[in-house]
Formats: sequence, structure tokens, C-alpha cells
Amino acid sequence: MLPHLSILLLFVISSAVPAWAETAIDPATTTVTEDVTAVDEPEEDELAVAADEAAVKAAKQKSVFREQASRLTWRLAEEIRFAQQVAERERDIVDRRLDAVLPLEAPKRGDDLRSFIGWYDDYLRRLHELGNEVEREYGRLMAGGEINRELLKTFGQRLVQGHRELDQGLRETVSLFQREEAHLRQLIRRRQLIDQRHAQLVDQLQTLENRLRDPQRGGTRQEDQREANNLRDLISHLRQEMLVTPTVREDTLAHYEGIIIQAKAEREWLQMKLKEFQSLEALLSLPEGEGRRFMARLEGRFRQLIMVYEKEAADLKRKIDQLDEQRAAVVPFGSLRELDKARELWDNYLTQKRKFEEQIKRAKTQIGALEAELSQMQTLLRR
Repeated sequence: MLPHLSILLLFVISSAVPAWAETAIDPATTTVTEDVTAVDEPEEDELAVAADEAAVKAAKQKSVFREQASRLTWRLAEEIRFAQQVAERERDIVDRRLDAVLPLEAPKRGDDLRSFIGWYDDYLRRLHELGNEVEREYGRLMAGGEINRELLKTFGQRLVQGHRELDQGLRETVSLFQREEAHLRQLIRRRQLIDQRHAQLVDQLQTLENRLRDPQRGGTRQEDQREANNLRDLISHLRQEMLVTPTVREDTLAHYEGIIIQAKAEREWLQMKLKEFQSLEALLSLPEGEGRRFMARLEGRFRQLIMVYEKEAADLKRKIDQLDEQRAAVVPFGSLRELDKARELWDNYLTQKRKFEEQIKRAKTQIGALEAELSQMQTLLRR
């Protein structure tokens, strides 16, 4: 009996072992599954946080670039306004020259001045039209509008191209004035030669006629008479040439000297501003970006404009020294016309000197502003 009972008990125990084993494994499996789920949840949170940080960074960069575009647009508008102010002052000088031309004087003088005024009017019209467009774009950016890089680039290109065209037109105007001045100098020299030759021939004829009237003269009367007739023919011919050779007044020549000085100075000013606007155009055409390469390009273009202003200040300082030397060399003496000429040259030198001093001061201010703006942008973009 006992052996049968032992076998039955052993069977019951062996049947219970697999069920216990399954029960023992389930908690472990459940724990592992829960652990895996617990690991997945933090990864999703990190991705969401990273996405939020990227969005914040992109928004911050966008804000920085809008601020930079606004400042560049404002700087461009200010440069255009300053160029207008300078051109209006220079135009007024030419206008006063035209008012000083008397109605009975050579009409060519008035025509030349009016053509110069026309050049200034064209310059001012272009500046006014572009300035209005730039100021409208600045207002749009300040109101939160999107950056239009292509439009900003176009502003710079139009300003550069316009100054090149205006410089070409002014170069032709200067050449015209120089040809007229050279023509006047030729007339002056020709008139001087005619007057000198006429005076010599008149003296020779007077000497010969005195000798013909002298009863104790020597030589052949017939030869003296023939020589006197030749002299009279030459004098008559010279007097005819005097009638067709105009007498050039000193103030007319001084007029062209003064207007050429102003036109040449205006060309130098245009070429100087052209270099500024070329650097501004390069800065305006720089697209948005990030990273070391972009920062290097950004700094390079800022530095380029800063160097342009630094060179301007140094060049203008040398020009001021040259103007002071030229002004000191003008000694007012002689006739009233000579005094007027000296006074006009002095006025030209002083006007240019004030203009250069104003630009030196402005260039130094722009250098400081650009240095501060570059430093601020570098700080904001690196955050």
C-alpha cells in the first residue's frame, strides 16, 4: 500500500512544478516590459526639447537678421540723405554763379552753367527716388515685415550703377569745360600776338614815314615808299584779324577755372562715395546663414566697409592740407578782376575744406557704429 501512495504523491508534485515555473517567470517578464517602456518615454521628451530649442534658436537668428537688415537699410537711407544735402549745397553754388553772369556777357558761360545745374538736378532726382524706396522698405522692416534680400541687394546695385553713370556724365562735362578753357586761352594768346605785332608794325611805319618827311634822309625814296606801303597792308590785315578775334576778359577765364575746379572736385567726391556704396552693396547682398564660415564672411564685409571709411578719412586729411597750401599760394593783388578771381578761388578752397571736414567726422562716426554693430551681431549669433 505504501509504495502505491508514494508513486501517487510523486505524480502530483511533478505536475505542479511547470505551473509554478510559469507563475515565477511572468513577473520577471512584466518587469522587463515595464522597464523598456520607462526607457522610451525620456527619449521622446529629449527630442521634443531639442526641437523646441532649435525653434527658439531659429526665431532668435531670424530676429537678429531682421535687426541687421533694418540697420543696413537705415544706414543706406542716411547715406542717401547726406549725399542729397551735399549735392544741394553744391548746386546752389553753381546757381549763384549763373545769377552773377550778366545778360550781355557771352551766352556760352550761361549755357555751360545751366548744363552743370542739369547734371546736379539729375543726380538729386535719382537720389530722391531711390531714397524714398529705401525709406519705405525700412518702415516695412520696422513693422515686422519679412526680409527681402534681393530688394536690398538691388538698392545697392542701383546706387553703385547710378554713381558710375553720373561720374561718366560729369567726366564729359569736365572735358567740355576744359576744351572751352583751352579755346579761351588760345584766343588770349592769339590776341596778345596780334596786338604785339600790330604795335611793332605801327612803330616801324611811323619811323619810316618820319624818314620820308625828312629832307636830309638817306637812301632811295622809292624803296622807302614801297616798304611803307607793305607795312600799311600788313597793319590793315592785322586790324581785320583784330575784328574777328574776340577779346577774352579775365573774369571769363576765371569763371572756367572756378567751374572746372568744382566739377573735378565733384568727380573725386562721386568716386569716393562710389567705393562706400560698393562696400555697402556687398554687405546688403550677404544672405542669412550661420556657422564659422558665415561669421567669417560677415566680419570680412563689415571690415571692408570700415577700411573704406578709414581710408577716406586719411585721404581727405591729405586733401585738406593740399587745399591749405593752394589757398596760401593765392596772393590777392592787381586789378579788381584779379582780386575777384583770388576771392573766388579762396571761396572754392574753403567750401571744399568744410565739405571734407564734414565727411571726416562722418566717417569716424560710421566706423564706431559699424564696430559696435559687428560686435553685437557676433554675440547674438553665437548664443
